[in-house]
Parts: sequence; C-alpha cells; structure tokens
Amino acid sequence: MSTNTTLDCFTTPASQRRAYPNVSSREIRARYRDLGRQQVAPRKLNDVHEKFKRRPSAYACSRLLETFLNNHKHTVCQAQDTCDTEEFLFREVAFALLCIASGSSEVVRFVSTRNLLQNKESSRYYAGIKAGQRSIPEFVSKFAFGLHLEGQEPGAAPKLDIYWLLGVLVCLKRDVDLTCQQGFYDAVVAVISEGKARGETFFDAIIMSIKHVVLLRVVNGSVKHTKCLPFTQNVTTTVYNDHENGYATRGPMFIQPPDGELVDPLISQEHVHLLVTLLFEGAQLQRLRPSSSYNHGVFPNEIYEKIIACAAPETRSACLTVSRAFRDYATEVWDMDDGLQLVYCTGADSECRHSLHGLLGEFEFFNLRSGEHVRTWANFGENVVDSQSWVAVVGHADGSAFIELEYKLHVKNLPVDF
Repeated sequence: MSTNTTLDCFTTPASQRRAYPNVSSREIRARYRDLGRQQVAPRKLNDVHEKFKRRPSAYACSRLLETFLNNHKHTVCQAQDTCDTEEFLFREVAFALLCIASGSSEVVRFVSTRNLLQNKESSRYYAGIKAGQRSIPEFVSKFAFGLHLEGQEPGAAPKLDIYWLLGVLVCLKRDVDLTCQQGFYDAVVAVISEGKARGETFFDAIIMSIKHVVLLRVVNGSVKHTKCLPFTQNVTTTVYNDHENGYATRGPMFIQPPDGELVDPLISQEHVHLLVTLLFEGAQLQRLRPSSSYNHGVFPNEIYEKIIACAAPETRSACLTVSRAFRDYATEVWDMDDGLQLVYCTGADSECRHSLHGLLGEFEFFNLRSGEHVRTWANFGENVVDSQSWVAVVGHADGSAFIELEYKLHVKNLPVDF
C-alpha cells in the first residue's frame, strides 16, 4: 500500500485469530453442542417486508442506515478490520449501527435545526439541544470524536463486550474470530451463559462483528441461531494510489474462513438490516400482553387505533408498553420534532405529516459535504439547504448521544410558514 493513503487500514490475517489459552477447542465445541442448539435459516424477505411497511420509524431508519454507512465508510472499515472489541472505535461503530438498525425512537431521533444551540467554533463538532422538558440543554457531539462533558465518559456505547440494548443481548466479536469455528462457538456459548447468569430463559441476542451478525433466540434452554449474516459487506473504502495518480476502490476486506459453512453467502445486506430491525421489535413484543381479536377496553380496537393516531406524542409513547395491539397502533406514527410526524400510509411509503399542515409528502437526506441528495425519493426545490430541516441524533438522551450534522432530513412539500 502506498504511504500516501487516506485510510490506514489493514486486514487481520488468519494467523492472528484470537487464541483461547484457558479453554481448549474441544471444550468449547462440547459446550456448544450441549446447548441443544439449532441452526436456522433467516425469514424470507417478503415476510420481513410485510411487517416492516407499517412502521415509519423502521422505514426512516433503514434510509438513515444506508446514508450513515455511505458517509462513514472509512470509519466503519477501519473499525471492523483493524480494531479489537475493547477499542473505542469498534464499540462506537457497532453501537451506532445497532441503534440505527433497531428502528427504535428510544435511541434514534430527528431534531429540528431550530432547536439546536451552536456557534461558529462548535458547529462542526458538537451542539446543544434546547431543553424542552429538561432543565438544561442536552449535549450531543460528532460521531466517534470522543467529545464529552466533564464527569462523563467519552462515547455513546457501553464500555463492555456484552451488554443489553433495548431488550436484546449484544455480544461484540472481531470478525476474524467470529468467522472461524472456535470463535463462533465461543461467542454463542458466551451469549447463552450471560443470559442464564441473569436468570433469563426467553430472550433474543445478536453477536456483532460489524461486518457480520449472528441472530439468536433462546426459549427455555433451546437455542436457535443463524449463520454469520453480512451486515456491512457492501461497504468499500477509497485509497490514494501514487502509481496510478488517482483513486482506486477497495472491495470488502473479508477473509474466507476455513469453515465456509459459517457464513451465509446468499442473503443480501439489506435483508439482514430488516432482520435486525425485527429482532429488536420482537424483543419488545415479548414483554407485552399478546394481541387478540377482543377489545382492549370499552371501545372496539379500531377506535383505539384512531385515538392513538391522533394522541399527543407523550401519550403515544406510553402506549408502546401497554400491549402488543396498542404498540402496533402507536408505531404507525413516528413523532419527530417541531410537530413533524412520519406516518404509515396504506399501500404507499411512509409520509410526513403535521397537525396544522396535513400530509407533506416524502423526505430525503441532503449531504451538506457534497451538496447532493443522498438518495432521490422526490423532487425538491433549489433552495433545499436553506429550508427547515432535521438532523439525526443517535443514542440515549443522557449527554452521550451523537449527532449527524453533515446530512439533514428535508421534507418535500414543507410550507413556507412552517
């Protein structure tokens, strides 16, 4: 590689796969076989889409994830190919991708640029979000920069290799370890052991190497899991080449493991993103009362659906934890900021709506760095940069979240007096 590169990136060779000095490969294999596990195929894409269409937050986050991967492709490749799981960059990238893929409003928000507190010096690196119900503004900083307030740890991600996120048990693993048999078995065993140690008998889990994920479900000691599924397989990097005096695209830096049966080579990256979204949603549904054809009170269910659709954002948020039926109704509307909502429309993609202005049409992300629309879903006016817009904030609202300031969400038919 030329010394004059834009990205110092390398791939860990197979000879440097992690050793397990305290546990023999035979013992790890025995523990894995004793789990009563079953390897299963992922759900078909058509089945996933049917559930996905009715959730505007999942629709928006799928577009956000595509934009995020494109905007941070160098950082993602560096984390997945050069970092260990204990390193700051690996944890931040893995946490960010899982939060966005979850499609959950608990860890993904779109904040109006009107409610950002910035100055010229800080505008590229951090901002404050106006207090609202809080006594002081919320601090948010640029992704993976490590900026933080005094008394807080840098970064948005937990400082652990195994942690719970939105009811799903997350296990971090280097890709070079996860895609070899011993590392794969070790990761599955570690996840099950952590769940049992917490007294959980029914839970969902995900093993994350950034480049691949393994989805798991544990039910009363029975373990079902997928193969390694591609999560960032399509992400490529660009390096400067002195000899060619130009840019060359580097393909995915993936080493085929000795046991190729561990990796599913046929499933698409987009399909896997939807599966992860449904995994997180399924974890929330497990904790709720099952849906039924019976009424959930004195009114028919259809009445509750209409009431929840028109309720205040705080009420709708509370409905998410009442029952599965109420959660289904509440997730058909995603409340953003400044009264903007993303709503499910029968037979069409989700659209933006405002209580005073009605339906406003579709939206897109505008990249401030390149001055281009990230993806065209609708036709926009020439002055899109100067119009009212929203920016993505990812992470928990405790001063650790990060903000994406380099691209903004714009609405197709936003009124001038909005």
